[in-house]
Amino acid sequence: MSLRPAAFFRVEGVLLPPHTLRCALYLGAATPGIPERLARWGGWLASAPLAAGFALADRRRLRRLAGYHLRGLSRDRIEALGTEYFDRFLASELHPGGLELLKRARADGKAIVLCSRGLRAALDPLCQELQAEHLVASELEFRDGVATGQIMEPDSSWASDWAAEAGVSLPGSFGYGADLADLELLEAVGYPCAVNPDLGLRRRARAANWPVLDLGREVHA
Repeated sequence: MSLRPAAFFRVEGVLLPPHTLRCALYLGAATPGIPERLARWGGWLASAPLAAGFALADRRRLRRLAGYHLRGLSRDRIEALGTEYFDRFLASELHPGGLELLKRARADGKAIVLCSRGLRAALDPLCQELQAEHLVASELEFRDGVATGQIMEPDSSWASDWAAEAGVSLPGSFGYGADLADLELLEAVGYPCAVNPDLGLRRRARAANWPVLDLGREVHA
């Protein structure tokens, strides 16, 4: 049986602007009860200088800090608020150029895979909206249906593991990344492409002779 190709899309930068911190703020701010809501906002304000430093130096720690402020919320509450957040904000921010790339990949028969560093609660609706076959995203840890504040991020080998299970050929697949953190994924596929890349990925893409797309301009086949 021949393996099929896939198209891997980094959500942030290719399909949507970065939103992890904003999403966590929204979920925390929607906590029922004024005292608990004020307590969460107080926690955010107290950690704001630390978060600003993380935003510049270590986005992974920033995401973990965001998860910490969601501890104590129920799974049902987070899933409902995630859907609400997508409907209110993300659905209107989808990038037309990124959507066109995805549309073409689907028309070519490729399996659509979305990969994100954001929270799954806000991205499951995106996966359904775009009819993606697979979504890999950050997961909140739950115990007895309540968020612990810990965020579990995808293992670095997720792409090869999923491809083997799904019958997908990575050498025959396309990858669309936006920053240097996507380098491992782009190096794993046969047809990598840098989309609206940061400076680090732009340099690596040019050195490797990969296509570079700036989606503020017209997308060419």
